[in-house]
Amino acid sequence: MLLPNTPENLEMVLKAAGWYEGRNIRSTLANTLAFHMYPENVQAFLSEFGELHIKSAGIVYGDYQIPGIKQLNDVSFVNNVKRDIYLTGNEWDKNNQSDVYYYSLILGVQLHDVGHIKTCGPIYLDDKGNFYLHDFLNNLYWVADAAPVAFAKLFFGSIDMAIFHEGKWRISPETNLDISHLPVSPDYDKIDW
Repeated sequence: MLLPNTPENLEMVLKAAGWYEGRNIRSTLANTLAFHMYPENVQAFLSEFGELHIKSAGIVYGDYQIPGIKQLNDVSFVNNVKRDIYLTGNEWDKNNQSDVYYYSLILGVQLHDVGHIKTCGPIYLDDKGNFYLHDFLNNLYWVADAAPVAFAKLFFGSIDMAIFHEGKWRISPETNLDISHLPVSPDYDKIDW
């Protein structure tokens, strides 16, 4: 049975994973190898939600691991963060097989891997605060532009997400979601992957 999407249920799920109002582990994460490689909005997200393992019955995707000290100090994790960096205006690296790099390139905005849902795939956060879900079928979904909304949609289910398909963001006809702000690289048609 799925829990209804309410602020109380969202808070209950997060608290069960160790989150609390005002949580801030920035001082602990600041000494890791990877933390300062991220922009401020990703650092703020990791400071509040880093190291949480959200595993709860009654939610759609109940096994979400958010990076913490161990991952941010892992040399291979740090190398992946470096590999994933796409600098707008630079020529793209056709040999880079990273999905984070690829989607950063086609959207024209840097994505950052901020966790993994065991049954679905990675969660990305861009420099502008948008959250994305990359599923195992290689679809990219825009989820939300704020962590609480993204968590609610992922934990309790929602059709209010957009899918990136053939250079355009698309929504299901049942929603009246405004997706006009979502990024797409102006060079999308020039990318020869």
